[in-house]
Amino acid sequence: MFRRALLVSSLALTACSSHAPGSELTGRASMAIASVPTNVSCIQVTSANSIRSVSNSFSVTAGQSTVLELSNLPTGTVTFTGAAFPAPCAQVTSSSIPDWVGAAVTASIDSTSVTPVTLDLTPNGQTAVTVNFNGDDAGADAGPCNSVTCTAIDNCHVAGTCDPTTGACTNPLAPGANCAGGQACVAWYPDCDEDSFGDSMATPIFSCSPSGLPTPACTAPLVGSYTTNHTDCCDIDSKAHPGQTAFFTTPDACGSTTQASTPFDYNCDGVDEQQSNGPTDCNTFTCTPDSVDGICQISGLPADCNGSTNNFDQAACGQTWDVSFAGCAYVGPPAGPLCVATGNGGTGGTQACQ
Repeated sequence: MFRRALLVSSLALTACSSHAPGSELTGRASMAIASVPTNVSCIQVTSANSIRSVSNSFSVTAGQSTVLELSNLPTGTVTFTGAAFPAPCAQVTSSSIPDWVGAAVTASIDSTSVTPVTLDLTPNGQTAVTVNFNGDDAGADAGPCNSVTCTAIDNCHVAGTCDPTTGACTNPLAPGANCAGGQACVAWYPDCDEDSFGDSMATPIFSCSPSGLPTPACTAPLVGSYTTNHTDCCDIDSKAHPGQTAFFTTPDACGSTTQASTPFDYNCDGVDEQQSNGPTDCNTFTCTPDSVDGICQISGLPADCNGSTNNFDQAACGQTWDVSFAGCAYVGPPAGPLCVATGNGGTGGTQACQ
């Protein structure tokens, strides 16, 4: 049996008795607490003999180590019991159930000696016990439900009860489920932006049909519906969903909340991808002077430039990107013939991403 002491060692009581001439003998005790558990706010110690009973309550805090004084105790053969409660002592009543209890300890307290008393408290287990009577006194058959355990057949149903005449289990529908005979149980996910992709972080509702399901908890003005798909990374923006191929220059509707690290993730792949604005390597070429025609011949351009020397940059998503125009100019005699590099540039546009 698993057992823990309430305190580091135990609830230790050291008791003795005293009295004034002409008065009833009374005892006193010291209670040493090594460390109060986290779920204890009140300790109650009751001492009783054949004549009277005294109950002492002490408010404590978790981790507290202290010595508490019990007074006005009965003398003679005294029975000590202890209990610990999670509620403050002011809220503990005769009907309160303690979290920690212990067996009664009996000690003899007189006026000539000190008697050590130790109370061991252990967790107070609580359960509900069901008693079934199978059969009768003559040992008759317990019936078709003997040893039958009814379980839910799927997520759209809950565990039923056994029919004592047939031994068959009932299969009641789960609250909110809508199923007819033979229909398959389906997990439905809210689709607030109604793009056919359900919220990837939502808890599903199980039903054979979406008919009769509660209205999705969507933020106005979104109304929403239900779908069996649950891969949408931003269910409040219909442009954001798996398979999106378009690029956008502004963050999606979740860009400042659930997608703060990837605010342009419109295709739900977990990253922000920049759209290509054009070739980025068209500023690498060779200029050769042609003195016959008085021009510069350009050669060595990469194939993706398609003969153009325009060079397109990329920028961070939503930021401005630039375009540069490179070239060369022919210079004739007496300084040439030679080719002189030329170029300029300007703003290209806003960087789109997905």
